[in-house]
Amino acid sequence: MPATKSHSRGLISGLISSFYIPRWRIFIQYLKSTPPASYNARGTTRSAHCYDQHIILVFLRSF
Repeated sequence: MPATKSHSRGLISGLISSFYIPRWRIFIQYLKSTPPASYNARGTTRSAHCYDQHIILVFLRSF
């Protein structure tokens, strides 16, 4: 397998495991802890936004 494909797969794998899976966990936790009548899409967005900010800061500190 060419090195670029291997490298790309590693990047995608890292993106999924370090970014998307935690975001889905935030969403699922919100659904579990919120009664259906109280569901608010902005509530999940707010939690995910905080997570996104954290990931961006961690990324920027790595330079």
